[in-house]
Amino acid sequence: MANIKDKYSLYNTGLPCAEIQIGIETPWQIKDNLKVKSIDITSGVENESSLCKIVLEKSQLKYNKITGNLDGNDPESGLVKRGESITVKLGYTSSASRSMNLTGDVFKGFISSVQISYGIVCTVVLECMDAKMWMMAGCKTEEKVGTKYSMVVTSVLAQYTKSQKITATAVKIDNEPNLNKTLYQNNESDYSFLCRLAEETGCLFFIYLGQACFFSVGTYKAVTALELSPCTFVKNIKWTTSVLGLSKEVVVTGIDPLHPSQEVKSKPVTKNISNIGQSSLTVSPNPVKNVDDITSKNITDEGVDTSAYAQFVAQANFTKNSIKHIVCEVTISGHPLGSVLPGYGVRVSGWGSQIDNTYILTKIRHVYTNKKFTTELTLATDTG
Repeated sequence: MANIKDKYSLYNTGLPCAEIQIGIETPWQIKDNLKVKSIDITSGVENESSLCKIVLEKSQLKYNKITGNLDGNDPESGLVKRGESITVKLGYTSSASRSMNLTGDVFKGFISSVQISYGIVCTVVLECMDAKMWMMAGCKTEEKVGTKYSMVVTSVLAQYTKSQKITATAVKIDNEPNLNKTLYQNNESDYSFLCRLAEETGCLFFIYLGQACFFSVGTYKAVTALELSPCTFVKNIKWTTSVLGLSKEVVVTGIDPLHPSQEVKSKPVTKNISNIGQSSLTVSPNPVKNVDDITSKNITDEGVDTSAYAQFVAQANFTKNSIKHIVCEVTISGHPLGSVLPGYGVRVSGWGSQIDNTYILTKIRHVYTNKKFTTELTLATDTG
């Protein structure tokens, strides 16, 4: 686990810089005098696509009164590549040599739209998206083959790996039961279908740096990739807790197909809500009020045919919703983060007993503008 201060050991004397690679072209900051004005990238874990907006400028275009045209190389032929792959790197110039940059990947995806405006300067706006743009384009109805959810998810993602829309997959569904029912994709895009399965299984589904991830909440929480303690690199930290929609427990009831008159039922799934947001063993008594039996969820699902399946559905419902109740938002000096991936654990320490905890990294936002680079992290944890 790296402390946030150690993460900046290579970057503390350099200047922020950006590199943009479109297809196999030369990075834009050294081509055709194009300058990067701003970059805004957001990546999240809850059925959200990674989005990237890039604003480029070229200031050497001049209006020629004789020809009536703009003089200078027209960037349009080199930039209008809608659907082309794009990689964005952010980081800092090396303290040893300003010609060498220390950068890391912060976005891999495709150009979804291009806007070019001409004036005193030529401004080009690129809006980019990860492989979601391809996964949500089609629509189909078909029966899926597989004895487990993970097999179905893997088979859907395989076609995008084969076509190089994604580079890798990570599928891990904890305690998943055997499927005793047929799964259907009903007039849905592949993306909508996988989002539906993510809700059913209580999983996070997202694409980050070209990799499609589909795994249970908390699967990689123990992989604590970063510790955030008070230092000059942490600009702001905000902690929010909410009991809106918080249930005391979840119970799922199904039907035994061999004995239709008999129910199959899960054990109540609950969390220790008395220590919401607390990381110490000593907690104040009953800090959460009125989360009692009246808030319990009793779900009936005729597709659930075993007690193990009922337990899986109950756990999925509770866990997926529980990460919405404790959120920590942190703004740090810009960093490409490297091995710190969404879904991994982030330890917050030294800020007080209310905030200190191990969280799941649920969203990353990088903002680069006017040679300034900041990174915003959204962290969440369940109620245990």
